[in-house]
Amino acid sequence: MSDTPAKKGFFQRLKEGLKKTRAGFLSKLDGLLSSGNVDDDLLEEVEMVLITADFGVETPRKVIDQGMGRLKKSEKNDAPALKEALKVVVGERLAAREAPPPAVAEKPRGILVVGVNGVGKTTTI
Repeated sequence: MSDTPAKKGFFQRLKEGLKKTRAGFLSKLDGLLSSGNVDDDLLEEVEMVLITADFGVETPRKVIDQGMGRLKKSEKNDAPALKEALKVVVGERLAAREAPPPAVAEKPRGILVVGVNGVGKTTTI
């Protein structure tokens, strides 16, 4: 029997590599949306967290607007309710994503990966 641990698969290594990024992103959102009232400053901070998490520049505003649109009138100022609404909106967007582009048969080929510094591009690659 060998003393070396079993080699981990690609997706397991990827999942472990993104654990820190995911935890940081979620802890920032949890900190902002765990309690309190929703105001313009809070929405701006949530938007900035989403932008720095590589949601792009336009998508965070759309996600926030859709999340706010899901809230009942009595929940409009409730940060935890907004958090739950954002979870649903992001989940729906991920489930409805477009099909991946067709594979290029010719080699060599390149893939451009773009993102803000420190969000896990290298780990993902």
